[in-house]
Amino acid sequence: SSGINAEYGEERAEERIEKSVCFRKLIEQIRSTLKKQHETTLSAQQEQMHLISERENLEEKLFRSQRLALQKRSEITSLELQLASLKTEYDDLNERLVDGMHQSLRALGLSNTASP
Repeated sequence: SSGINAEYGEERAEERIEKSVCFRKLIEQIRSTLKKQHETTLSAQQEQMHLISERENLEEKLFRSQRLALQKRSEITSLELQLASLKTEYDDLNERLVDGMHQSLRALGLSNTASP
């Protein structure tokens, strides 16, 4: 009976050691998994910060481009108005030139056309 109890006690001790070893391995796996998850989370956060910074830079470039486009559109509109004014001035001068030429021709008696 005493030998059986001793043998049973040894088996129990071996089982506890095996369970303890398995438990330690499980703890190490959990630690390793948590460490990997933490590293992945940090990496994802760093990537997210990089993307946010990149987005902010692109938004700033877009804003500057839009502002420049508005400025250029304003300059184009101003130039178009100047062009229209110069065209009107040119047309007026051209009309006066043609009228002057007709008057000169009539004064010289070289024109058979009636006065406009």
